[in-house]
Amino acid sequence: MRAKRKPTGAARAPRSQRGGGPLGRERHVLALSVLILMLLAVGVRLVDLQVFSASAFAEMARDQSTSEIAIPPQRGTIYDRDGEVLAISREASTIYASPRLITEATATAQALASVLGGDAAFYADRLSRDSGFAYVARKVDPDLAGAVEALELVGIDTMRDSVRSYPSGPLAAQVLGFVGTDDKGLAGLEQHFDSTLRGVAGSVRFEHDRSGRPAPGGVILRSEPVDGTDIVLTIDRDIQHVAQESLERAIETWDAKAGSVVVMDPRSGEILAMASAPGFDPNRFAEADSAAYRNRAVTDVHEPGSTLKSLTTAAVLDAGLFEPDSVFDLPPSLQVAGRRIGEARPRERVQWTLEEILANSSNVGTVRLGMALGEERLYEYLRAFGVTEPTGVDFPGEAQGFLPPVDQWSATSIANIPFGQGVSMTPLQLARAMAAIANG
Repeated sequence: MRAKRKPTGAARAPRSQRGGGPLGRERHVLALSVLILMLLAVGVRLVDLQVFSASAFAEMARDQSTSEIAIPPQRGTIYDRDGEVLAISREASTIYASPRLITEATATAQALASVLGGDAAFYADRLSRDSGFAYVARKVDPDLAGAVEALELVGIDTMRDSVRSYPSGPLAAQVLGFVGTDDKGLAGLEQHFDSTLRGVAGSVRFEHDRSGRPAPGGVILRSEPVDGTDIVLTIDRDIQHVAQESLERAIETWDAKAGSVVVMDPRSGEILAMASAPGFDPNRFAEADSAAYRNRAVTDVHEPGSTLKSLTTAAVLDAGLFEPDSVFDLPPSLQVAGRRIGEARPRERVQWTLEEILANSSNVGTVRLGMALGEERLYEYLRAFGVTEPTGVDFPGEAQGFLPPVDQWSATSIANIPFGQGVSMTPLQLARAMAAIANG
């Protein structure tokens, strides 16, 4: 008899549970598919980064590793008609810091304060900023900037700048205006001609490390500034000086709050002087009341009052209604549509010529002239004198006068418009109208 053989190992698993079965194959396929999808996603991302987004990331890298500093241009000079300087930019310096290079902010700030003056805490605040650039002091005297350079402070440097100067101080201040710290015109002709005067800034673009330290020889691009263009005004400095002095005396004499003067060449229309008071010094414009900045001759409108009598008188002469020696019988007052018109100073009945009506500034006589013209013709003459339109002067913020059209006149308008009530205009408009009389 043969003995039975004992099994030598464990029983074999069913075929369906072995790796070679259908379930095992599905797992392999699934794992392989996931791996392929992951590799495909990584590949797509690499293609996007290295091909489609490469320029954008390169630009980001350049921005993070480079800085740019503007080089200001020299602002153009403003001259009077004879070539005298009214506004000029003088050499100055700007002191700046690279805060990331500064390890001893407190000591550096104290050293700066010892030369520049001021509170060391102010400088310490700027030197402690997390940035590659910060202004320390702008538009300082070049000698002062040289004293700072002599300290050889790490992270402190200087660059060319300029400061606007007005050699004659308050002379024509409202006409000239002033510029801000960034050399942008903020008022007057400095503002109106800013694009002409300012020029085009240059720049220096340089490479730096992660801490903001400039790389040796790392200048990438340098563009030189284009200086601004000079301008010449029709203003005469000497006439302007006399006009301002006369205006100040008149204001003091009559205890006025403000005033303006326009001196115009009636043949050409050139403005030889334009003064406003109260005035200010544009070298220290921040210390002045902003109301003093106004060029009142251009920006303010007023009732011209008795000055308009000259236009009414010129109108009746031009229309051929009267002659200079025509005589008028003038009562002490005149009744017009329920309104009584009298004189500034009471008088008796008089016999005055046209010349005497104007010389004595007669309200009653001027109303007679206006009524002789009639509403339509008076309106057309005043419009022809430029009462209803701005002059178009090269100056910002010119106001426009007002003369109501005839269909808006009341029954008493003919009794007040001839001598300057119910009408408004700027001093410059009035000067232009008077010039039309003076030049024939």
